Amino acid sequence: MNNELWKKIDNHIIETFSTTNKQFKKELISSIAINIINANQIIKIVGKKKWLTIIFELFYEIKKIMSYYDLDFISTHNNIIYGIFRTPTKERIQEIFECAVNLNTFKEHFNKRIQDSIIEKKLNIDFGIGLAFSEENYLINSNSKNNNNFFKSKSIDLSIYLSEIANPEENDVILLNDLIFANFTSKYKKENKSVLDFTTYKIENDTFYGCSLINIDYSEWVKKIK
Repeated sequence: MNNELWKKIDNHIIETFSTTNKQFKKELISSIAINIINANQIIKIVGKKKWLTIIFELFYEIKKIMSYYDLDFISTHNNIIYGIFRTPTKERIQEIFECAVNLNTFKEHFNKRIQDSIIEKKLNIDFGIGLAFSEENYLINSNSKNNNNFFKSKSIDLSIYLSEIANPEENDVILLNDLIFANFTSKYKKENKSVLDFTTYKIENDTFYGCSLINIDYSEWVKKIK
């Protein structure tokens, strides 16, 4: 390390915490979080090296699916992966819900491949999916070209919380907050009334909705691949 690097670090710290050099922009965003429920058990079975191959590939494919729905940002922490989407309209919120359904179906796809091709022992990656929409999200814009924007987001926090309590043993594998549910249009509900079946949950005085929906076409395709 040298003097120039120290100066860059110092300037970045000053820039980050400057109250006069930032603009807080409110954003309508939705967040999908995925919590890998049984990661510790799988690490015990396959070892850390093989687990890293599994988790890197899982992250890569989840990012690819989310990107199809105009992903703005994706991150991972421990056993949680979350993606952020700008959702200024009801139609966009419906699209992101469909992204969550496809991610739930992707679980079948991924498990088929790791069971058939990669791992000797029969494994089953399981994850819960949390989906949340909120108006309380803030994009922090800095004047510095080298300072990345970042979110302070209720959507992210809530989606991560929901992903952590979404599991097939206690709740549905997809949990969404009431604002996602409230933004389904009458037309969308009518067109999908045969599959939109939700369980209502009351958790700490808040209402959430759960389902275990999959994309039938995707699921049938997975069954046919060799």
